Amino acid sequence: MNRRGEIVMNPKAFELINSPASVTLMYDAERRCVAVKSPVREDANFFRVKRYGRGRRMRIVRAARMLKQFGIEVERTLVFCNTQLDEYRGSPMLLLPLDGADPIAADAAKDPG
Repeated sequence: MNRRGEIVMNPKAFELINSPASVTLMYDAERRCVAVKSPVREDANFFRVKRYGRGRRMRIVRAARMLKQFGIEVERTLVFCNTQLDEYRGSPMLLLPLDGADPIAADAAKDPG
């Protein structure tokens, strides 16, 4: 998740939620946790998923609207190494705890090695 409100998923994470064309995003303010969920008919807000990155294997969701709605500020790119998979309304969802994410330092982003 980055400052622009984009959530990027690697192929494995995307497969865990059944590789949908769009996702439902949810937020639990008490736990400060964002959920990316495979949508079902009862869900209200859908966010389109697009291919992203080299080889276009990654997926990206533009979630700025949802982050703004809930007042979530992301100051640097966050990496979720220990995402959990849960189920809600019969469909899988990835849980992204904002307090458990690893921020990427600006220096690391410029010099990866």
